[in-house]
Amino acid sequence: MDSKFYANIRGARGAPTSISQQNATAGDLFGEGRLFVSEHLAVVAGATWGVATRDYRGFAVPGAPSTFNLSASKDFDWVAPRIGLIWEDEQGAQVFANLTKSVEPPNHGSLSPTGTGFAPVEAQEAWTAEIGTRGRRGPLTWDVTLYRAQLDNEMLQFTVGPNIPASTFNADKTIHQGLEAALDWRLAPQWRLRQTYTWSDFRFDGDRQYGDNQLPIVPEHFYRAELRYEHPGGWFVAPSVEWSASDAWVDYPNTVKSPSYAILNLNLGLAVNNKVSLFLDARNITDEAYVSNVQGQILPNAVGAAAYWPGDGRALFGGVTVAF
Repeated sequence: MDSKFYANIRGARGAPTSISQQNATAGDLFGEGRLFVSEHLAVVAGATWGVATRDYRGFAVPGAPSTFNLSASKDFDWVAPRIGLIWEDEQGAQVFANLTKSVEPPNHGSLSPTGTGFAPVEAQEAWTAEIGTRGRRGPLTWDVTLYRAQLDNEMLQFTVGPNIPASTFNADKTIHQGLEAALDWRLAPQWRLRQTYTWSDFRFDGDRQYGDNQLPIVPEHFYRAELRYEHPGGWFVAPSVEWSASDAWVDYPNTVKSPSYAILNLNLGLAVNNKVSLFLDARNITDEAYVSNVQGQILPNAVGAAAYWPGDGRALFGGVTVAF
């Protein structure tokens, strides 16, 4: 990737401030096997071997910091095993449990090139345990998973100090735990209710700067639902709701929150024939003013600066779908 930044002069491109070449490679080799120890119970085991490289070459730009005129390279490699159990009944419903290791090497933005090369950011690692069930019974189709991940070296935002040489750096330990649930309910031949819910409890675990604070950005509770009616004549109507049911932290010290919200949508469609259909998609039909996402902030006094992403207002989209 050729990366070029320019001064912003009232929306117009000004003089260059940074020019660099950022190259990345990645490779993964994955293997998995299942051993049925009984008619309904299987043991699952596997592993991933991965490699990644990050190469950076910066070029001198008149008037820009000299630290950008440098070359840096870093290699990563890892082995990530997994083991689990799957029990399945005669109708195909499953109960499962897994323990999995995962590894995520830092990207160029996280490595923060300086005058001495890349910042000493390590790959993020995690062990994740999960248990859940999925399947179908009559009009119900479900998929529910309860999980807990213990992360080491999660790449987050910090105040630069003697032990933290870059704003994006590795946390000591963090915890990601929660619930992911989906339920599809065929209420009647023409009626279908689709629902998803997530409970997300993401937090630091005894961090030297943030203690046991909650991680910002992700709301603790989030719910989506769509009720769809399909008429035998070929048309359908599907109102839906998107509900961020809890406030989300904006900053790592946990002093400012982004408010919860709920928006309503409506989707309409008509099948002209076997190949052509028309649709209308009305989003945020009540024109709710809301914050759809936030950019995590290191310090609470910086929250007012480009921290909030406004959600889209009322909008109407239409189109034609052709199958061939």
